[in-house]
Amino acid sequence: MDGKKHFDLCLWVYVPRNFKATDVIKNMIETIKAKEGPSNNYPFTPLEALSTELRRLSGSKKLLLVLDDFWSDTKDFDNQWDKFIGCLSSCSPETRILLTTQSNNVSQLAMKVEVHVLKELEEGQFSELFMHHAWPSNSHLRKEEFEKVGKKIAVKLKGDPGAAKLVGRQLRVELDLDHWKKVAEKDWLGDDMKARIWSYQQLPQHLHRCFAICSLFPKRSFD
Repeated sequence: MDGKKHFDLCLWVYVPRNFKATDVIKNMIETIKAKEGPSNNYPFTPLEALSTELRRLSGSKKLLLVLDDFWSDTKDFDNQWDKFIGCLSSCSPETRILLTTQSNNVSQLAMKVEVHVLKELEEGQFSELFMHHAWPSNSHLRKEEFEKVGKKIAVKLKGDPGAAKLVGRQLRVELDLDHWKKVAEKDWLGDDMKARIWSYQQLPQHLHRCFAICSLFPKRSFD
């Protein structure tokens, strides 16, 4: 579905783990302003002022709002959510909110929703996804040999798309069959965090320092 055909304004907003109405509304305002042209970050202001600015920018438009990576860990989540929904009161009744989340609790806390649970890919589909990330299209090596090992690695990733991308892209730069076989022997690949650590460990030392600097900034600061 092309959202632009059905909605006046489509917004994709990353939601901080500690959900606060002011943070999300501020992100929405900055996203709208970015669509209009280059702009500076919107200054942090009280919720009432943010709500007024959002109302000015969105008017009574029909919105498609995607709240990505949504969690409900905040202690006063219900209060924060009510404040957030209140700020959208001027929007069209046909406005729709799409939440993406890894938490089973969000749909119970946020509102009455229609839940769509993404099923795991079938084994063959997941192997194809892994090889898509792991195998460069311009390689002249025999793909069949690597595919056999790649299927073993994919099984150990246990259907985790994030791990498939991380491990696959790392193997993509080292098309050595013996190296792939060593990776296939590892037992921890089903753990996404361990897959991330392994991917990090394969980087050159000078890039380790770059990641150390990036860790000083809040998550998604570079979006």
